[in-house]
Amino acid sequence: MNATCKQHQKQLVSASAIQASGQLISFDFSTADSPCYECLFPDSVDAPQNCSTAGVFSPILGVLGSLQATETLRLILGEYNNLNQLMLFDAYGHGDSKIQIKSPL
Repeated sequence: MNATCKQHQKQLVSASAIQASGQLISFDFSTADSPCYECLFPDSVDAPQNCSTAGVFSPILGVLGSLQATETLRLILGEYNNLNQLMLFDAYGHGDSKIQIKSPL
């Protein structure tokens, strides 16, 4: 999805969850200097965790889905202040943090 959005210069809103943690990030590939998901998480030789091996706390899926839908609507409405910010969410700790992602250029 990241490569396709980047190739076609489209926006990407991505969310994922594992165990009781989740992440949300949005990119706007209409500018050449935008960072991307692969910049943040390059291909790894390690086997990735997945729901089958690590499990997932099911309510986190609803939380991250709602946050992803909200961010998509914000972009449609022209609210771009969350672009390139990785939001990390912890369901057990009821907290979140944000990390600004810079372009590798």
